[in-house]
Amino acid sequence: YHGTSESSALSLKRDGIVPDELQRFDRGYYGVGLYVSESFLHAKHYGRAVLSLTMPVGTREFAASGLVNANTGLLASRQADTPSGYDEFYSTYLSQFSGEERDRQKARITPESSAYSPKFEYAAVTEYAKGQGFDIVNWNQHENIIVNYDLDFTIEPESKQAKSAFKTAEKEGEL
Repeated sequence: YHGTSESSALSLKRDGIVPDELQRFDRGYYGVGLYVSESFLHAKHYGRAVLSLTMPVGTREFAASGLVNANTGLLASRQADTPSGYDEFYSTYLSQFSGEERDRQKARITPESSAYSPKFEYAAVTEYAKGQGFDIVNWNQHENIIVNYDLDFTIEPESKQAKSAFKTAEKEGEL
């Protein structure tokens, strides 16, 4: 599910994902993309126009939740119980940078650094998954992010507000 405004719901149905429109109102805690949830009620928290999105067969999902440290809830890159797969993410993500920028990015995603913030580390994982050709990043049942903006998913209005907006738009020839 994706919760949004009626106008944004219509835009998504008509135009698909428009990258320049993503995170227009907030940065997105887990990075840039179209946020979806397995919960209707969670999606409704973000807007009264709730859409049901159905992913196509073969959608490539990156299980980011597998990188989250069970003890801390964070991506703990240098702890003894580092989640499986973290080292691959860490080295692959940093390989795209060089010099001072690499050092700056490393500091932002290294828990022991004074520049560390989980929001930067999470966003780096989402960007890594996008760069690896995944379609959606699954953080948990409430926070999933579509990162392939060309993914051919179907959209249906789910809430009363979305159904009404779609019906009006169809009558006026806007959908």
